[in-house]
Amino acid sequence: PLSNSFFTDPVIVAKTPSETTRDLVTGTVSYRPRLDLALVGEYRGDFLRRDSVTDLPSETTWGLPESTSTHTGSLSAYYRPVKGLKTSAHYSYASTDHPAYGASFQNRHEAKLLATYTVNNRWGLTSHAILRRDRNDEVRKYLVDFPFEPLSFSLAPLTARSTNSENANIGAWWVPCKGLTVGANYSYLHQEVEQGVLFTGVFTGSQAASQFSSRSHVYGVNASYALSQKSDLAVSAQQIRSSAAFTPTDTTFTVFPGSTTGVKEITEQDTVITSLSARGEYRFTSALSTTLEYSFNDYNELKSAYSSYNGTVHTIVAAVAAKWLPRGS
Repeated sequence: PLSNSFFTDPVIVAKTPSETTRDLVTGTVSYRPRLDLALVGEYRGDFLRRDSVTDLPSETTWGLPESTSTHTGSLSAYYRPVKGLKTSAHYSYASTDHPAYGASFQNRHEAKLLATYTVNNRWGLTSHAILRRDRNDEVRKYLVDFPFEPLSFSLAPLTARSTNSENANIGAWWVPCKGLTVGANYSYLHQEVEQGVLFTGVFTGSQAASQFSSRSHVYGVNASYALSQKSDLAVSAQQIRSSAAFTPTDTTFTVFPGSTTGVKEITEQDTVITSLSARGEYRFTSALSTTLEYSFNDYNELKSAYSSYNGTVHTIVAAVAAKWLPRGS
């Protein structure tokens, strides 16, 4: 127990620390049917064991499963059809028997695609995409029993949670002349989460099906130039356009007065962040160098509820770095 005269109750019971043991088992099989094609299959077993946990949380224990086992199988293909082009595709499926937390998954599907193309080290393209689908049909939530003394919990009705996300990026770079490299990239990020949400942690009947969604577009350009063997410059610009909202279904609660009306409006955001930066470095010797960097960040929230966060930030950073090796090393 913890004792503190500033607490309402000067003696507070502390939870017993939980010790976790983790075992990993992996197996890999690879096959190359052709010189330009390789196939790789893998199994991964992740086994967790915990002590000092109980089915329901209490003042002294954590409400977690005693064991969690996750089995993951994956298949990858690597293909180089022509000189300078590299491609790969990856798919995996994972299953968990006792998800430990509300955001944990029971089943996960994930796919990855990657492609790069380079021509004589003068220019190139890169792209990748990741798609993920998570689902858990047995999300555990706990209610605080009333009255609150002594503190105890009960299990709320199980809910389901699903998460879908898509991330993609494409970029290009070019070396127009010796020492100069310019590049541009675009990224897209999207996530949607659907699950039942409790609007009070005390009573049943306070749950509403809800969705959280977020979406971002990221645009960027950059350039770097080596003035000499001792100095170089770099500049970059980036803009992020993002939106997010928490949207519960229209629900009026009967156990306690209240509803979900207006929740989306007070959580919805539409933000534009613009960044500019410039950096210079000079190396006096192999052991001594200095850098000077300037950055500008502008935050613009388009929703009036959060417009008070709008503003700009200017940052200037100067640094000197030195390194040395012990004599005789």
